Amino acid sequence: MLTAITPTGDRLHQFAICYELMMRQTVKPDRWIIVDDGVRKLENIVDGKINNMEIMLLRRNASPGRITLKENILAALEKINIGDKVIFFEDDDFYPDTYIEAMSQLLDNYKVVGGLLRKYYNLNYQAYWEFSRSLYGTLSSTAFKAEEKTFNVFRKVCSNGYGHEVDIEFLNTVKAEGISNFLHSNPMAQVIGVKGWNTGRRGAVATTHKRRYRKYIYDTNFKCLNCYFSIFSEKYKSFIKHGLLIDLLRPSAGAINKLKALLKAKRFNHSNIT
Repeated sequence: MLTAITPTGDRLHQFAICYELMMRQTVKPDRWIIVDDGVRKLENIVDGKINNMEIMLLRRNASPGRITLKENILAALEKINIGDKVIFFEDDDFYPDTYIEAMSQLLDNYKVVGGLLRKYYNLNYQAYWEFSRSLYGTLSSTAFKAEEKTFNVFRKVCSNGYGHEVDIEFLNTVKAEGISNFLHSNPMAQVIGVKGWNTGRRGAVATTHKRRYRKYIYDTNFKCLNCYFSIFSEKYKSFIKHGLLIDLLRPSAGAINKLKALLKAKRFNHSNIT
């Protein structure tokens, strides 16, 4: 069985887009497990079948202000059968229409799959950045075949109460255990990480998501946003509340770089984001 997992909680706006992205998938999972522990519960989600895809909505007790990623994943794992293909589909990131299809095909040859090249867009800073992870993928681009050994490794990682970096812990353990794995750069499964939503529960904040991170490229004319998100660009643009101008009024380590970007907007090279 092909199963997608989406942990969520108090992210109604993000999940509304996530739902649209799932409905656009060229190949839909047999089952989509959504685990919601928000104070404001998801509404209008059909707990049943849509176009041969079973939607299983699991509601947990509300956990305001806490990062409950591992707990929500563990709740979903209770519903996984040995032999399932498990693909993560996070509530706040952007997925191409071919994501589920491409990841499912990769799982025909490997027990664990992760995304190598990472692209991010921060709505709060109106900026983007890219980098390649040579050692591990992120949870939003992670999938595994739930054979007994792999499944037990993943469940053990999620049962570990220390830290929230499930992806790093899982892939490091997978490599140490000699489980076949593959980090891909397939554009059909290229996830765009979306940060700085200005709404909903916040997740863990890595160094590269903070305002002082110096590798941001400032998207002064929304060219990158339009390129990344295509027909969804206006939806994402609506979450940009202050962008560059207000951020410049609150100087940070990157303020000078922002000013340079504003003054030299013409230097934007479209090839950098394709």
